[in-house]
Amino acid sequence: MQIYVGSTNPVKINSVINAASETWPEVQVQGFKTASGIP
Repeated sequence: MQIYVGSTNPVKINSVINAASETWPEVQVQGFKTASGIP
């Protein structure tokens, strides 16, 4: 299972890893930089 997170914030990425690994122990999570769109 691969999950992509629209953020490079390590806290957000680790939160996804912690939550998803309970269901999918082999999960791979990758963060990437995106434009927030918030002025």
